[in-house]
Amino acid sequence: MTLCTSCRKREAFYHRLASGEKLCRTCLFRSLVRQVRRALGLYSMLRPTERVFFVVRPDKPLESVAMAEVFRGATRSHGTEVVAAIPPLFKGFHVVEEELRCRGFRTVVTELGAEPGSFVELVKFSEALVLRKAGGATVANPLLRDELLLLALIGASRGDREAFSESMPVKRGGGSAIVRPFYYVISPDVAALTFSDPRLLDLDRYVKPLAPMLGDEATS
Repeated sequence: MTLCTSCRKREAFYHRLASGEKLCRTCLFRSLVRQVRRALGLYSMLRPTERVFFVVRPDKPLESVAMAEVFRGATRSHGTEVVAAIPPLFKGFHVVEEELRCRGFRTVVTELGAEPGSFVELVKFSEALVLRKAGGATVANPLLRDELLLLALIGASRGDREAFSESMPVKRGGGSAIVRPFYYVISPDVAALTFSDPRLLDLDRYVKPLAPMLGDEATS
């Protein structure tokens, strides 16, 4: 048995290639909470005791459940009320909604809206749908570090200011703020956290994520 290099008590299940850490699930969760807290503090993303609408991403619905729990852990000391907002653009959204409720989240389902054809459109459309429900409250979209770098690349290579603006940690306008609390979190960490959860692993057969095109955007 390989022990977790952080707590040195529990069995490690995940090897972070960049740092060489071998982590148990509990320590991985706590590490992600710290990374989210870092982004929240550094970029002044939230005010104490406010309500935040957390986007359940149509392209990563099960990962969004895991990330919602990380976000709730990171904002507990703020007194933040986390509302999971679900754009119904993926198969099985009712299953995800029920799972979030079982985990103690208040949920709202947005309007249906048009199905986006690209990753940039998906980000913008999802945020627009949730903003209509938020009523001026802050919207948290759990885009990950590698995805934000991709958006910056798309914006820079195509001269697309809207795409580039989506890569920023905070967007403001129209009386609302859209924040990226997972600014320092990478996709492999979230995948490991998600699919080491037996309940989420079981739900995988009922949920079909939306799959927007990425390749054409990155190379066009």
